[in-house]
Amino acid sequence: MSAAVIIIVWSKYLTGAAIIIIAAALFVLAALALSEKNDITIGADFALTGNAARYGDWATKGVILATEEVNSQGGINGKKIRIVFEDNRGQTADAVSAYNKLKDANSVKYVMTFQSSVALAVQQLSNH
Repeated sequence: MSAAVIIIVWSKYLTGAAIIIIAAALFVLAALALSEKNDITIGADFALTGNAARYGDWATKGVILATEEVNSQGGINGKKIRIVFEDNRGQTADAVSAYNKLKDANSVKYVMTFQSSVALAVQQLSNH
């Protein structure tokens, strides 16, 4: 089973709009998951450590904020959103490992990430 991947385009100039972008990506992923019987679980393949950790921290805070907002209003069609984070350290090899862990160990069907190199590496897996 492959997972859908949403790529968040990140730029230091978009930090003011980052929450809106992340909320939109979260909404798209959640909309894809409406057929789920239980809560909607979405994976976040983010750089939580390493050189890109600052961006991963911003993305994490935005995702948590958007998730709390959606869940506080009853979720989507009554289903709560749950986010599972994995650290890719901003490296493609680690991103592939994080993606596989999200998909296999956590049974996540939907994954979001950022950074073009990381997204391209993960995209190859999601298309299979």
